[in-house]
Amino acid sequence: MQLAFGGHRVTVTAADLVIGSDPSAALVVEGLGVLPRHALVRVRQDGRTEVAPAVPGALLLLNGARVGNAPRLLEPGDRLVMGDREITALDPEAPAGAAQRLNVTMMGMPAVSPGRLGQRSTPTEVPAAAPTGRPSRRLLLIVGVLAAVLLGYFFLIRG
Repeated sequence: MQLAFGGHRVTVTAADLVIGSDPSAALVVEGLGVLPRHALVRVRQDGRTEVAPAVPGALLLLNGARVGNAPRLLEPGDRLVMGDREITALDPEAPAGAAQRLNVTMMGMPAVSPGRLGQRSTPTEVPAAAPTGRPSRRLLLIVGVLAAVLLGYFFLIRG
C-alpha cells in the first residue's frame, strides 16, 4: 500500500507510519486542523493495511465516514481526510501516473450517476492528482453563501 499526498508517495511498511504536521512524521501533512501526530497506518500480520487516529479524538475521515478509535481497514482507492487535507491510498503495483480506482463518495454516501437518477454508479477510473493548495469548492461555496446572506441582510433589512 502507498499513500499519496502533495505529489509524493510513501510506502506503508510493517512499522507504524505516522501522518501529521510534525516534521518527524513519516508523511508530513501541513494544513488547517492537521495535528502533529494525526493518524497511524500499519500493516497487520495478515498483510492488510489499517488506519486509526494517532490520538484520541483526532478527526479522521475514511471515504467520508469518521474513523473512531478502533483501526479501520485501508484499501487502494480509499481517501483519508484530516483537517483540510486529503490523502489517497494507492496500489503500489500500479505504475506512477497510471489511473487508480478511487472510491468516489460525497459526504460518505456512494456517488449517484447524473445520467440515471436512482441508480448507483460504480467507482470511476481517474488519474491521481496532487492537491493544488487552492481552497476547495465546498469552502468557496460556503463563503459565497455567507457573503450573499450578509449582503441580503444589509440591503434588505437595514436598507
